[in-house]
Amino acid sequence: LFITHDLAVAGDRADELVVMRSGEVREDGPTDRVLTDPRDDYTRRLLADAPSLVSAVEAASYRPATPQDGTPALLQVTGLRQEFGDAVAVDDVSFSVLPGTTHAIVGESGSGKSTVGRAVTAFRRPTSGEVRLGDTRVDTLDAKGRRELRRRVQMVYQNPYSSLDPRQSIGRIIGEPLQNLTDLSRAQVRGRVDGMLDRVALGAPGSGMAERRPAELSGGQRQRVAISRALILDPELVVLDEAVSALDVTVQAQILHLLDELQRELGLTYVFISHDLAVVREISDTVSVMSGGRQVESGRTEDIFERPTSDFTIRLLDAIPGRRYRSGGLNLGL
Repeated sequence: LFITHDLAVAGDRADELVVMRSGEVREDGPTDRVLTDPRDDYTRRLLADAPSLVSAVEAASYRPATPQDGTPALLQVTGLRQEFGDAVAVDDVSFSVLPGTTHAIVGESGSGKSTVGRAVTAFRRPTSGEVRLGDTRVDTLDAKGRRELRRRVQMVYQNPYSSLDPRQSIGRIIGEPLQNLTDLSRAQVRGRVDGMLDRVALGAPGSGMAERRPAELSGGQRQRVAISRALILDPELVVLDEAVSALDVTVQAQILHLLDELQRELGLTYVFISHDLAVVREISDTVSVMSGGRQVESGRTEDIFERPTSDFTIRLLDAIPGRRYRSGGLNLGL
C-alpha cells in the first residue's frame, strides 16, 4: 500500500491507483488507465499540474534563453569550498546569476546544495572561495554587514509547517523583518503587510488574514506567508531551499506560478535549490548539478536537460519518475 501525492512515482510503482480528495474516492482503477485516460476532473487537474508528467512537447518548452548582452551578474559564486572538520561538504563550486533570472541548484540529498545556499545568504562563512552580490563581497562580511545584507537577500525554507512561529499572528510573522531592519512605524508596517497579503492572494486588507495563526492555514497558504515574509523587504535575491517539495502537486503548481508571477512583476532573482529535476525544468533559466559536494555540470537549463555531458546528470534525468507517461498520450480533456 503506497500512499503519496506524487502521481509519477505512483505510476512507476502501482498496479491499481485510487485518487482521493477531501476524504472521498474520486477515481480508481488500473494505473495505466487512470493516468492515461482519467475520468474525473480532479484527476485530470492533478495530472496537468504534475511536472514529472509533462508531455514531450511541453517538456521542450524551456524558459527563454538567458540574455547575453553583457548584463553583469547580480550573484557571482567562485571556487566555493566548505569544510566541516575533516569533511568537505562543498568543493570548488562556481556559477553566476543574472538579474531577473532563476538559477537552480540540483542534486541528491547530501550533495551540498543547501550548504551553497547558506553561503550565498551569509548564514555560514565558507572555508574558501568568493560570493559576491553586485559589488558586495558576501563571504567576508562582519556582523553589521550581514545584518545589512538581510535587506538584499532573503530565504524561503522547505517546510511551511515548521518555518513559521505558531504563537505569532500572520501579520506579525510577515512584518517582523520590517520591525527588525527598518525604522517604519507600526502603521506603516501594517500597511506593507496588508499590501503583501493582497499581492500573494492571501486576502485583501480587512479580510482578517493578518490576525490568523499558522495553524488555521493550509500548507499552500503557509508557504505564501513564508514567501511574503521573504519579500516584504524588497530583496534583490531570494534563495528558495526545497520551497515546494513539501506541498502536494496542485498546491505546488500554484506556488510555482506565484513565484513566476512575482519575478516578472518585481524583477526578482532566484536561487532555487531542489532535488526535483521536473520542477527545475519548469522554473529555471540556468542550473548547476551537484554530486558529492562538487559541481559536475552547469549551464542553461535547456542545454543541461537536452544535451547533458555528465554521466551523473544523465542518471538523474533517467530517474525522473513517470517516464512512460510522458509520451504525450495523456487524455486530460482540459
